This record gives sequence, C-alpha cells and structure tokens, in this order.
Amino acid sequence: MGDYLAGLKRYSFHTDTSLELKLDSGQKATAHRTADTFLSRPDKVLADIQGDRRDQRLYYDGKTVTIFIAKQKTGGTRAWQ
Repeated sequence: MGDYLAGLKRYSFHTDTSLELKLDSGQKATAHRTADTFLSRPDKVLADIQGDRRDQRLYYDGKTVTIFIAKQKTGGTRAWQ
C-alpha cells in the first residue's frame, strides 16, 4: 500500500477520532473529532477539522502553514520547512 500511495499525485482521506480525557475532578469526558485531508504532491495539504472543542482549517503550501479557527475568527501563519 505504501508504494501505491507514494505513486499518487493526489489523494484524500477521512478520519474519525475519539479521545478520552480525565478531568481535574476525576470524571472522564470524551472528545470527538473528524478530519477531511487532501494532499497534492509534492507539497500541498488542506485539512478541514471539525471537533467538539473547535473547528479549524489547516493549509500547507510547501513553505508556510496556516491555521484558521472560524468560530473564534482567528488564525496564524508560520514558515515551515
């Protein structure tokens, strides 16, 4: 499968994750998150992430990473090599 993915110019995938958290009170809580990730070789990534705590979008263009959090109307960009 690794050889197959290595040969693709573009691909995408969907993930569903759950994380069990232990609160300071000792109670347990579960956080859920889904992500749709799109890759375009050699250096482009877009990830749409929706979760219980926040929704965000991540872009990578080969030089910079940008994260945008829509509900908070905030985000940032940073060089990434």
